[in-house]
Amino acid sequence: MTTTPAEQGKIMELHCGKAFAMTAIDKTYTAVPVPSPDRVPRQEAYGKVWPELIMDSIPLYKGAANMKLCTADMNSGQGMEVKGIYVELIKEKN
Repeated sequence: MTTTPAEQGKIMELHCGKAFAMTAIDKTYTAVPVPSPDRVPRQEAYGKVWPELIMDSIPLYKGAANMKLCTADMNSGQGMEVKGIYVELIKEKN
C-alpha cells in the first residue's frame, strides 16, 4: 500500500463477516519502483516493491463472508493505493 503524509495517524479497518481489526497508519508508505533494464521509457507501469501494513489477527468463521478494507476517519482516502490483502491462516494450538 502507499499513503501520503496527510494520511499518517489515520485508522484503517479490515472487516470480514462479523469480525474486524483496526490499526493506525504509523508512517508514510511509498512503493519503490523496480529498476528497469529498458533504455527507452515505456508507457506501461513499471513494477514496484510494495510496503506492507500489518494488522491484528481476526477470527474467520466457517462459511462465506465478504472482506472489506476501509478507512475509518478519512473522507475518501485520496492518494492511498492498496495493491492487495494477504490472508494467512494461523491454526489454534490445542
